[in-house]
Amino acid sequence: MSEIFKLSYYALAVSLFLLAIVFLFVPLPKHEGIRNFRISLRVLSFSYLFLGAYCIIKSNYPIQLISFPFLIASIVQAHLLGMSHINMVNPKIINRSYIIRKFTPVFAFIGLYIIIRCFESHIPVYYDNLFFSLSENGHFHWEVLLRIAGLIYFVVISYQYIVQYFREERECRNRLSEYSADENLFKGLFFIHLSFWFVIGIATTAVLITFCLDICFCTILNFLMLTLYIVVGILYMQYPKIFYSIYESGDVDLNHNEKTVNNAETNEWGKWKKDIISSHIYRKEGITIYQISQELSMERKQLSYFINTKEKCNFNTFINRLRIEDAQQMVIEHPEYSFFEIALLVGYTDQANFSRKFKETTGVSPSEYKKSVQKESK
Repeated sequence: MSEIFKLSYYALAVSLFLLAIVFLFVPLPKHEGIRNFRISLRVLSFSYLFLGAYCIIKSNYPIQLISFPFLIASIVQAHLLGMSHINMVNPKIINRSYIIRKFTPVFAFIGLYIIIRCFESHIPVYYDNLFFSLSENGHFHWEVLLRIAGLIYFVVISYQYIVQYFREERECRNRLSEYSADENLFKGLFFIHLSFWFVIGIATTAVLITFCLDICFCTILNFLMLTLYIVVGILYMQYPKIFYSIYESGDVDLNHNEKTVNNAETNEWGKWKKDIISSHIYRKEGITIYQISQELSMERKQLSYFINTKEKCNFNTFINRLRIEDAQQMVIEHPEYSFFEIALLVGYTDQANFSRKFKETTGVSPSEYKKSVQKESK
C-alpha cells in the first residue's frame, strides 16, 4: 500500500507540473481587462510547481496532522483560485491593493513560522496528542498553535471566497442579461461556475488531507485531488472565449436610474421599438445592447432604461421575445419552413435552444403552436 501511496503523490506532482507549464505558456488575448487573469495564471503556475515539489518531498515522510508546508500551499491555492474565479466573473474587481491585502497574512504566517522554528523544534501532531501537543512538559508550543491558526485561516478564507464568488457570479449573470442575447455566453458562464465547484472540492479535499493519518484514505484523497486539479485546469482554459463580453458587460448599470437618461420622453420608446422591429436587428446572432444603441444613435443607458421600465424585462428577455414573435409569424406565413430553418432565421444557433425559448415565451412548444395554427386555418 505504501508504494501506491507514494505513486499517488508522484501522480499529483506530475499533474501539477504539467498544469503549471500550461498556465505559464498558454496564449491569452492582449487586453488590459484580462491582465489580472494573466497575472493570476502566471503566479498560479509557480504555486503549482511549489505544491508539486512539496508532494514529491512529502511522499518520503510519514503523514501527520496539520502539516504547515501543506497548509501554506493550500492557503496560496485558495487565494489564487478564489481570486482568479472572482476575476473571471468581474474582471474589474481584482487589483494590486486587493492582492496585497489578501496575501499579507500569508507572508505573516510564513515569517512567524520561521521565527518560531528558530527557537522551537518541529512537533509531530497525531490524534493521540492533538490537544496535549500545545503544552507538553510545561512548555507551550507556539509552532503547533500557529499551525492550528493556519488551518482555521484556510477554512475562513475559503468560506469568504465562496460567498464572494457566488455574489459576483449572480451580478455577472444579471449584467450579461442586460448586455447580450447570446446564449453561448451563459454556457461559458456555466463552465466557470462548474470550475468553481471543483475548486470547492479541492479546498474540501485539502482539509480532509490535513486531518488524514490513514495511508489508504490519504491515497484515495490524493487521486481525488489529482482529478479535481485536472478538471479545473481544463475548465479554466474556457474563460478567454467569453472574456470580452463579460468585461464589456461590466459597464452595464443594474440600477436603471431614470436620471441617467437625460429625462428622455416616454413616447420616444414606441418609435425606437418600431425601428428595432422593422430593421430585424434582433435577428443578428449574439446581438448586444451596444450594437442596437449604435444602430438607433442613442445612449446605451437610455436603451437599457426603456427596456427595463417599458418592457418590464432585461435586454436578453426582450430580444428573445421579439425573436419568438417573429418565429410565430413565420410559422403562420411559411408553414413549409422547418423549425431549424426558423430558428436560424430569427437568430438562434440551434433548434434546442429555440424550442426552449419558444415554450418559455408562449407556454407551448413550436410543434404544438404549429398544430394549433393549422387547426385554426381549416
